Amino acid sequence: MKFFEKKTGKNESDSPEMQDMEPEIGGGKFSPRRIVIGVVVTVALLWLVSTAIGLFMPTPSGQVATNELIIDNSGADASDQDAQPVTGGHDASEASPMDSLQDTKSIDPHSTEIPAQTAQKTAQTAQTEQTEQGPPGSDTQDVTTHGTKDYITQTLDSSRQETGEPTLPSTPPITLPVPKSSNDTDTESATPYTPMAPATSDRPPGIATTEAMIEVLENELRGRWWGWRPNDLIQITDNVRNYQLGVLEVSRRAVVALAERMSRTGSTALYDPNLEMAMNWIMVKAESYWFPSAESKYKETIADMRAYVRRLETGSAVFFTRTDNLIPLLASFEDLLGGCDEILLKTKEDDGSKVSFFKADDYFYYTKGVIESMHVILEAVRTDYYKTLEARRSVEIIDHALKSLHHGKEINPWIVFDSDLGSIFANHRSNLAGPVRHARFHLGLMIRALST
Repeated sequence: MKFFEKKTGKNESDSPEMQDMEPEIGGGKFSPRRIVIGVVVTVALLWLVSTAIGLFMPTPSGQVATNELIIDNSGADASDQDAQPVTGGHDASEASPMDSLQDTKSIDPHSTEIPAQTAQKTAQTAQTEQTEQGPPGSDTQDVTTHGTKDYITQTLDSSRQETGEPTLPSTPPITLPVPKSSNDTDTESATPYTPMAPATSDRPPGIATTEAMIEVLENELRGRWWGWRPNDLIQITDNVRNYQLGVLEVSRRAVVALAERMSRTGSTALYDPNLEMAMNWIMVKAESYWFPSAESKYKETIADMRAYVRRLETGSAVFFTRTDNLIPLLASFEDLLGGCDEILLKTKEDDGSKVSFFKADDYFYYTKGVIESMHVILEAVRTDYYKTLEARRSVEIIDHALKSLHHGKEINPWIVFDSDLGSIFANHRSNLAGPVRHARFHLGLMIRALST
């Protein structure tokens, strides 16, 4: 560098070459412009590549056009055929045998497949004969379709005999597609949800309903790890706590309806002694730690209900399956779902503050406990009251209610989000509100059907 300065009298860094080699401070003045140009060029190249690929990809419209071209080249103009009226029994079905014979000339004798042209014309023949002989679903439709398939088989065999080729073994008949009419319904979407079949055993009515009430409560006391959570001194599992509170609310209303309505002939009848004690024990506060503890009294509720089941089996207890015995239970469940619908959709607390993230999942899991326990009990109610519901044409209604509750049971997020309704993130409370509202509607509809 010193030699360069002595010879030229200038600093080496002042030369244009060295200035170009020096990095620009802060990324350079033209860096944003280059980035923008690079992004635009990249997007344009991607668009051109996708457009070029799309030109070589077959489309459904192109396939349809190809099939129409094959039919036109077979010697019949489709537009002329559509323009001619069908009179005197001359229609497309009369031309199909000759067309089929022409098609068989190009068939490989060793192949068991039918060309696409023959299959299309045969389908058109079956559709025309179906229009002449009757609507879809009639007996004439099956006769026409099988006759067309027999004709195709005979044509293939005759073509092989003419060429001297041995006749291949007979293959299963070809099932031709039959077009659906506008009156046909989608059986898959219209199939009602049937969670349980009607009771076919000799067990007395009432046992299934009582055992379902025992099941949902006993699962939280003995089936769940750590047992009953709402009365724990240290609350670290708020989700399970609120879930169990929802189960408890359903169990209380079910036990009350069982003691006051289902096991009595009317308001003047005496209470069943076991159900009266069970109704009292289950009303103990859920947060009671001792004197008495909630778990001990709820277990006594289960013991009294089991005693009632044993008495039903021996015939010393009664259970009535009239509509006026069932309606109070359905009405209490409808009111409980109405409260769940409110807490799932509200955005403000009673004091005017916004529903917090931690409070949102409490409402969510409380509702989950309600709908899952209600689903189990209503399935048992459907079994015990099946004849009553069938007489009032309400079996399908309760099946729709059970289907809605089942949809709510399937909503099991890892994290309960409470985002805005227009956000890309989920609002699980609103998602759960839909099945709850549908179940509530069908319970109200069933109450009106049973009341008339």
